Amino acid sequence: MATDPDATAVGLALLARAQRHLVAARAALDGTTQLPARRRTRAAAVFARTALEHVVDSALVSRGHALTDAGMRVRLICLRTLVDQETGTIAEIAWAGLSQGCHQHAYELSPTWAEVRHHVNLVDQIAHRTVTASTPTARPTR
Repeated sequence: MATDPDATAVGLALLARAQRHLVAARAALDGTTQLPARRRTRAAAVFARTALEHVVDSALVSRGHALTDAGMRVRLICLRTLVDQETGTIAEIAWAGLSQGCHQHAYELSPTWAEVRHHVNLVDQIAHRTVTASTPTARPTR
């Protein structure tokens, strides 16, 4: 299966954006930003969730499937199919945890530093797995 150079370039640009968001998430968690202490974990969750979106989009685009109009659940299902089952499962876990961490409800506590750090590390792992995963081979026709 030939790789489209434009799709590869777009995929790499999305990965670069993801890395910038992961750096911002880690900076928020480490307290090296101007964010108030009580907002750091939620801000880090927002940065990490945005990074995850870019990582998933990068993996799909680089494999010839630009699903920008699809919801994230659909993109996560496609990730399971196009990359591998385990990467898709890890991405779903990270997405659920980060989504919960991003939204504030009056009756819930903010996510803990450890929870958000774990999800940031998962996003980093997913980025690594999608880059190092080989391009899927063409399926035999019947």
